[in-house]
Formats: sequence, C-alpha cells, structure tokens
Amino acid sequence: MSEDFSAGRNEPGFWRELYQQARLIFALMGDPEVPIYLKFIPFFAIAYLIMPLDIIPDLAVGLGQLDDLTVILVMSRIFVEMVPDAIVKKHRDNIRVIDGFEAEEDVTIIDQDVSEQIIVEKKPEDLS
Repeated sequence: MSEDFSAGRNEPGFWRELYQQARLIFALMGDPEVPIYLKFIPFFAIAYLIMPLDIIPDLAVGLGQLDDLTVILVMSRIFVEMVPDAIVKKHRDNIRVIDGFEAEEDVTIIDQDVSEQIIVEKKPEDLS
C-alpha cells in the first residue's frame, strides 16, 4: 500500500501543479536570462484583469469572470512557451525538487521518418 502512495508522489496533483505554474512564472519574471520583451506578457494579462473593458462584461456573473481567468491562463501559457526551454526546465525542476517531487527527465524525440531516410552520395567517378 505504501508503494502505491509513493508512486503517486512522482507527479503533483492539479492544484499543486497550478501552484507550481504560478511560482514558475514569478521565477521566470525575476530571471535576468529571460528577454525583457517576454516579461511584458504577464503584465498584459494583469492589465486586462484590471481594465474595465472586457470581452464579456463582469456584470454577467460567471461568464464575466471566466473570460478574465481564460485570458490569464492563456497569457501565462504563452509566456512559458516563449521563454527558452533550458531556462524553463531549470526553474521547473528547481520548484519540483523544493516541493519534494522528482525533476522531469530529459526526453529526446526522434522523428521516425527522418531517421529511416537513407542518403546516398555518388562519387565523382560514378557520374561518368
């Protein structure tokens, strides 16, 4: 039984993952390696949240807040995706280790179509 519990400890749950994402964004905002122009993306999301003009007005209870949440989640996802992978991986692994989870493993994806192609070079004497 204890093995089943410890096996589930390798991956955080939904709420813990959401909390880790928020911490990742704050860590990336403070990292000098992240380009300054990318750091404007989270500020645009906060500005949209504060701005009185919305796609769906906040007077529509539920839907008005849902569009704010959607913009924040999409903009934070865009921010993390645009930051160089090595920087994101460094901070994400650091956060996971601090929380007691295993760091993510490096995964190399090999395109099967490319790896199956055979390139044949002809020697100059074969051309005549």
